[in-house]
Amino acid sequence: PSTSEDTDKDMLMQSKETSFLVDREVPVTDQSPKYVTGEPTATVVAIFTGRGHTALERGFVDLAEQKDGLIGLVLSQTSFYAQAGGQIYDTGLLTSSDGGKEFHVSSVKAYAGYVVHLGKIDTGSISVGDELTCMVDYARRSLVMPNHTMTHVLNYALRQVLIGGPNDEEEKAGKLNQKGSDVDDKRLRFDFAWDDPLTAEQLAQVEEIVNGQIQASLPVHAAVAPLADASKIFGLRAVFNEQYPDPVRVISVGKSVDELLADPENSTWSGFSMEFCGGTHLSNTAEAESFAITEESNIAKGVRRITAVTRDRSVEALRNGRGLMQKAAELSTLPPGNELAAAIRDLLEQVAALPLSQVYKYRISAALNAENDRLREWRKAATKERAAAALRQAKALAQEIKDVPKSVLRLDFGSDGKTSSKVLKELQKANKNGSFLLVSTDEGEDTLAVYASVSKGHVDSLDALKWCEAALAPTTGSKCGGRNANANGTVSGAAAAADAVFAAAEAFIR
Repeated sequence: PSTSEDTDKDMLMQSKETSFLVDREVPVTDQSPKYVTGEPTATVVAIFTGRGHTALERGFVDLAEQKDGLIGLVLSQTSFYAQAGGQIYDTGLLTSSDGGKEFHVSSVKAYAGYVVHLGKIDTGSISVGDELTCMVDYARRSLVMPNHTMTHVLNYALRQVLIGGPNDEEEKAGKLNQKGSDVDDKRLRFDFAWDDPLTAEQLAQVEEIVNGQIQASLPVHAAVAPLADASKIFGLRAVFNEQYPDPVRVISVGKSVDELLADPENSTWSGFSMEFCGGTHLSNTAEAESFAITEESNIAKGVRRITAVTRDRSVEALRNGRGLMQKAAELSTLPPGNELAAAIRDLLEQVAALPLSQVYKYRISAALNAENDRLREWRKAATKERAAAALRQAKALAQEIKDVPKSVLRLDFGSDGKTSSKVLKELQKANKNGSFLLVSTDEGEDTLAVYASVSKGHVDSLDALKWCEAALAPTTGSKCGGRNANANGTVSGAAAAADAVFAAAEAFIR
């Protein structure tokens, strides 16, 4: 666990720290082993305890122990991937051959060619010159790699769907320029220049292309080539204004880099994903297993973001989507009414709770909109019918209470304010000096409402707002408003409390 002291440490290596290493002729880290699965042995060439944590304030020591907490080890070579190019760092262990020294690597950063393995000593002490074996958590990396490779394929698919493949005019205008990416072991995130939200159909086409490349089991090629030669490959994607090393590493999905370089201007290369990249990747697209877009959103003016998942997370998101889409389709078999309303609410809760493909979110939303339209028409007709019934009931009750000074009445017309006004006017016509409180419920919506009207003769002794508040006292979460002559209150989830509310309203005027 991290301590407050660890949190306070400044583990950032800047020019002063890297210059310190250069002046002492410490060689930069050989990072080539990161592209090959293995456990190479490396020499500790520097130990960094944080800026300002030594007398020289450069942060380097010759020996570190457990008590030093968070430190950074610079090695002669490493199989650990340092965070770069949008890909998260590797984690794992550094250990001596006899097991007497063990260092837990929690993150990896690179500064001017020096790879710093950040973490804590679990066992023993570590000195400059020690030989340690690099043990990357390859199980974790195996979850990162499909997300990174499919970020490339996603970039390719977006280009195909939105601008029809390589398009100099559109791309020079900035369309689809990559604005950033972030890849870890759980998901991938890709930011790109585009003004409008992608439609469900566009997202479905993108998903289809990516999954098509996965199902095609395409080999993923990686090779280093001169930057000038690699830049000539037709359709190759590169981040706008990015400064690439020379030579540069090329990742190609489906065609070997040698083939691309042998005939760089071949327009058929536009049918393949090709990018400059120093990250770790799959050897074959089939290893990604599945791909699903879980979110598409706007993050800035003219910049969209796609979040997606692969492997088991994708399988789950697509399976959930198919299941909930089936439930959405089955809603059309229900007659409009309370059962349909409850089914819609239940489905909305599941959509919010479960990981889903964005394509299915859109399709389910469209299905629910259609059902809500049907429900809205039913409610409109039901409200009209309830209002008419309430008025008929009010006319009958008006004759019964025409001589009663204060009355509490139960008429279930929901919480429609217009209907309450009409009902109260009907009662006031029959009893101009009477004061009334109406209790109304809507069992389908599980709501309860009260409406009070106090006559001029009672206004000094009876407050309509206090009457409503007293009536709703048996419930929780009620909201009342109005004045001493006219007031009302509503509460959700309390239709079953109508009898208690009625009794409380009567008790207030006794």
